Formats: sequence, structure tokens, C-alpha cells
Amino acid sequence: QGVPNARLVHENDPLAELYSGKSIAEKHSIKVAFRTLGEPPFDELRSIVFESPDDKLHMHRIVTNLVISTDIASPERMQTTKLRWEEAFSPSGPPPGPLPFGRLSLAAHSPPNEEIATVTASEPRLVSLKDAPPKVLPHSSYAAEVDSIESTMRTEHRRSSLKRVLQRNGGQTVEYFTPSNLTPYDGKMALRHSVVIETMINVADVAHSMQSWELFCFWNRNLYEELYDAYKTGRSENDPAKGWYENQLFFYKIYVLPLAKKMKTCGVFGDLGGEFYRNALSIRDQWEREGDEITKKMIASVELGYRG
Repeated sequence: QGVPNARLVHENDPLAELYSGKSIAEKHSIKVAFRTLGEPPFDELRSIVFESPDDKLHMHRIVTNLVISTDIASPERMQTTKLRWEEAFSPSGPPPGPLPFGRLSLAAHSPPNEEIATVTASEPRLVSLKDAPPKVLPHSSYAAEVDSIESTMRTEHRRSSLKRVLQRNGGQTVEYFTPSNLTPYDGKMALRHSVVIETMINVADVAHSMQSWELFCFWNRNLYEELYDAYKTGRSENDPAKGWYENQLFFYKIYVLPLAKKMKTCGVFGDLGGEFYRNALSIRDQWEREGDEITKKMIASVELGYRG
């Protein structure tokens, strides 16, 4: 709808009520995706991907965790993502590099961070988090994304599968791994599988910021137009023109560049892993030089177009 989740909650949108006011757009995307996957044109694909109902449940859980990790406006989600990365690639673990094939994933503990980067309606900020580390909850506490599908699809032949729920500041993420006799090394590898895919989808979510300068400018303007329309129609109190140039630089500093660096640090992508950071740094530097003038012209152009 062109507005952040917080606005949907403020407006008492039906979707906000449906998804309990948390990660609304992300959860609705998951619902639409699986509903589309269930349509007749995809019968053959489903028969290949899902050998059993439990396979569908397993995929639903993984997709849910991955998509919800893109809710970068949520401090809870962002903190969980950061903790999982730190645990997966802690100095005490195996060296970064290619990952063996396996099923996802393993939850883990890690010390809390003092601050976490979040972004709402293109306004990046650092949020202070001084709570306790995540705690493991019983499965009965899992009240979020897959209750309805799980109730109809659970089977008995994978009783060895384990599940844990991480909860921080009211936010939840569900982690699954199998089998129950994982060695510490296998557990670390399973976690890395999950975290690397999670990092990839977060990169895809802001891909324009790590590709070419032209693509960055194209999508940067599209985002501005979307937010400006929300502002002019009364669906946002924030005028995106205020601080747009500075906000892009801060976004790169606290989110884009650290995220791009992960693609190299994980070691999975070899020499290509560094391309993401180099591209992001090049765009950031060019925006620092030219972005102020580009922003002024964009604001004037969008406002003129809106009036016309």
C-alpha cells in the first residue's frame, strides 16, 4: 500500500488485525505466495517439491522465517537476525567458506547488542536494546506465522525434529532443525545455511543499493514518490523531503554497508562476495558527492508532477 507496517496499525487496517500488528506486509506476502503456489498451474511443481504434507510445512516454516527477516523496521527482528549471524560466524566456529548441503536450521544464543539498526519509511535509526538474551520457549508459545498450516499438516514420522522459539522484546522467530543428534559442527553448519540464505534475502530486499548507480537512482526516486504520495494523501505525517539526502548516507552507514560486507565475510561466494560491498561503497561515495543536488532536483520534479 506504499506505507510502513506502523501506519497500517495506526489506521486499524484489516491486515493489521489479521497479523496481530507485527510484520504485516511480510506475513501477507507469505500468505499470497503460498496461496498462489496452491493454484492449478503449479500442481506439477508442488508434486515435485512436496513429496509429503510435512515437506510443505517445512518449506512454509523456512520461507516464513526468511521473509519476516526482511522487516527491517522491527528492532526485534533486526536484533534476532544480528544475534544469529554473530553465533553462526563466531571466531570459535569453523572458518568461513562453502557450505555442505543440508536441511535448515538451528537456533542459537548470543550476547545482546547495545544498539540495532532499523529503517522505517526510509528513515534509518539506531535503537537501543538493553534487554536479556533470547530465551527458549516451549512450542506452545509459538502463536505466530504457521499455526493454521501446522494444525492441518503435521505428521508423525518426524518426531525427532526439534523446534525452538526465540523471543526478544515481544518478537518471535521459530527455528527448526533435524535430526536431534546433531553434532556441534553439524549444528553450526545448519545455522550457517540458514543465516546465509537469510542474508541473501536481506540483500535482495535492498538490491538496488548494491548494484549500479543508475539502478540506485531509479529505485531511490520511486521510493521517494511512494512516500511523498503517502504524505500528501494524509497517510504519513513525515515529509520525505526533510533529510532525504542525509538519510541515504546514514542508511548506507548503519545497514547497507554492514550487510554487504557479510556477503564477503561468510566466504560462500568466493571472490564475488566482495562485489556487493564494492558496489555499495561506490554508490555511497557518489551519492555523497552528487546526492544533495540530485535530491533537490528530485524534490522539485516530484512536487511539480504531483501538482500537475
